[in-house]
Amino acid sequence: MSRRRITNLASILPIAILLGGSIAACVGEDAATPVSPGGVDAGLLDDAGTSDPSSLPDGDAPGAEDASARGIVFVTTAKVDGAFAAEAKSPMAAADAICANEAVAAGLSGTYVAWLSYEDGNGTKFNAAARIGEMPYYLPKGDDGSAPVLFTKGKLDLVKNGSNVPLDRTATGAPVDFDENPMVAWVWTGTEGSGEVALSTCKSWTSASASDTGATGNARKIPESTTTDWTALGNRPCDSKRRFYCFQKP
Repeated sequence: MSRRRITNLASILPIAILLGGSIAACVGEDAATPVSPGGVDAGLLDDAGTSDPSSLPDGDAPGAEDASARGIVFVTTAKVDGAFAAEAKSPMAAADAICANEAVAAGLSGTYVAWLSYEDGNGTKFNAAARIGEMPYYLPKGDDGSAPVLFTKGKLDLVKNGSNVPLDRTATGAPVDFDENPMVAWVWTGTEGSGEVALSTCKSWTSASASDTGATGNARKIPESTTTDWTALGNRPCDSKRRFYCFQKP
């Protein structure tokens, strides 16, 4: 090899080494950068405090990129008559307070609102569907260790296709108690399957009279049930005590 070629190689070698070191440093730096997971509510965590998608039913686990874009929904254990808003600022405020109390007691993070509709004295309609987010909602992890269960893929899917499963878990993941028989657990909704206000709302949730009625849903399941039974399965006298559904806000 000529002296000129050796000289040229000698001049190139330090540059190649420098470039190679820089590239390796960049690759190593990227590989070591941790990826922060999205926030996940306590009701979707397993016993180890992780949000392992394998703990969810097959086909129900959202992708990792959607970990924070999902919510919890539960039915309350507390039951009230149809006049629950008689002394409150609004029906929503009264029902939301019950949702909040049960979520806090169960250790669920986030803000929860009741699935509730009514029409005020001025004819303004307040629809339940406007209160929840366009994101998947899951029943909490069962108190028996069973996985969270997908209730709906989102608001639009819920009002169009109804629910996937009965909304029969409380904030703690316990099965909801039944009422007159094991197939029914009545819930005040005032809401049609479309997510809009029903005709009967116990006089805008201010009446506890047996002669007035309010629209109710069923948190359990009857034979030959429909996908809207969860929110609209007839009316009940306003002197009876019923539950609420609570959805996590986005």
